[in-house]
Amino acid sequence: VEGWSFKEVLPYFKRAEGCTFKCDRDIRGTSGPMKLTKPDETHFSKVVLKAAEDLGYNVVEDLNSGQMEGFARIESQTYKGVRWSASQAYLHPVLNRNSLHVVCNALVSKVTIENSFASGVEFIDRTSKQVFCPKATREVIICGGGLLSPKLLLLSGIGNKEELSKLGIDCVRNLPGVGKSLQAPNLTPVATINKSDNYYYGEYNSHKKEMASRDWFVDRSGPHKDLGLHVAALIKTKNHLTRPNINLMMVNGLFAPFEGNNGFQKDTAEAPHYSCVVSTAQCHSKGSVALRSSDPFEDPLVDYGMLQDERDFENIVDAVKVARSIFNHTHLKEDVEKVFMPDPSLPEEDLEQYVRTFTQSHGYYNGTCKMGSFSDPMAVTDNQGRVWGVGKLRVVDSSIIPDSPSGAIVSVCTMLAEKICDEIENRTSTMLKKSSISAQL
Repeated sequence: VEGWSFKEVLPYFKRAEGCTFKCDRDIRGTSGPMKLTKPDETHFSKVVLKAAEDLGYNVVEDLNSGQMEGFARIESQTYKGVRWSASQAYLHPVLNRNSLHVVCNALVSKVTIENSFASGVEFIDRTSKQVFCPKATREVIICGGGLLSPKLLLLSGIGNKEELSKLGIDCVRNLPGVGKSLQAPNLTPVATINKSDNYYYGEYNSHKKEMASRDWFVDRSGPHKDLGLHVAALIKTKNHLTRPNINLMMVNGLFAPFEGNNGFQKDTAEAPHYSCVVSTAQCHSKGSVALRSSDPFEDPLVDYGMLQDERDFENIVDAVKVARSIFNHTHLKEDVEKVFMPDPSLPEEDLEQYVRTFTQSHGYYNGTCKMGSFSDPMAVTDNQGRVWGVGKLRVVDSSIIPDSPSGAIVSVCTMLAEKICDEIENRTSTMLKKSSISAQL
């Protein structure tokens, strides 16, 4: 998409980032509002990186600086022991602004559109059920995410005309791409049963969990100040590939689905564990988001399209094999009793059924209001997030990203918000200058 090359987006990544660790300042930001921290080096991170190196993989200092292939200690959006969200970074510091009014416990039910221009929104107080209809003086900006932004557009009459008609919704703009092209990257767990949990809690030998929890509540110290994620990897599983096709996150603990009949015993669930969460670096499968009815309180109907593209399925199977090889390496034998997910007796050629059973959605969604040119029949927004054919209406969130990025989508969303914010500010500034000149004339 025009305007979104690496060279053009890098300044906005740097503007948003607030790295608290040593990094390459030519490509990383250190003074931005989104704080990034590297967890303390641990026994777990050391043995995983040693195993990866022995198996022939690159071990790098920073996967976001130059060398974007290999294993590295993970970085997280945390600060002083607390999860650092976009709300904490951008919203909380300006809550006292007179120009900002935050309404909680409310549901936006539609965007009001007059003469093909967005004029405001309609929202419902969830407690009183009272309906409010504030007007917009300049633009309406939707930031509902990959599932709820398309839902709101559809409720507002923007989408496939035939599908809206079946639900009794008047179509104000026929855009067949709304809710389509959903990319929902998948993840699959690989987990071990360990001989002890001493390596997680370190010096907390007696009443480990209670003492660690106490220290976090008192001064945000101890092992709970980190997310439990210690190592990340982006690697290629086939020689002909030009960029990594799988993503691994190494977890000091159990990250596995427990819903349904999975055969876990209670003692297995409560034993000490390591986990590796594997996923595709880029999602190729496509799903969709649709309305169940015209009732805004109903959740959307989501088809994740999970593993429908054979490339995603093959990548996940390859990633599970890599994770198994890490956990079975001699550097981890001191800790690991056995790999129990997947079952150690399961041969590699039978991993396909395991992947189909335990793969789930990652929780990152994009593409449902995707950017594209006017000639693209599935494009919903232009390269500045403006909805095609509806004036004064933008979408600024993961739903406008046309192709899933390699890795977590959160930093990409922050970058695109920073970039589009510049566009809005420049356009508003130009409009105000023109108004001033007209008034003087």
